[in-house]
Amino acid sequence: MVYIVGITEALELQPRHDITGKLDPAFKPRGQRAVAGIDFLGPSNLGRIERICAQRMERFGYSPSRSV
Repeated sequence: MVYIVGITEALELQPRHDITGKLDPAFKPRGQRAVAGIDFLGPSNLGRIERICAQRMERFGYSPSRSV
């Protein structure tokens, strides 16, 4: 913002609009957090992840999804 003010002053311009609310926006909006793993990853990818992680999943009390 300081940079913009400096430019407008150097060019002897008067600011017409406040852009403070538009500075530093999020890169992209947050995604949906409550999506099921099967919907997010697809059955093939979820199955692959669960096969690779099966032993550790069991150790921590997780079971494979029913949809795979």
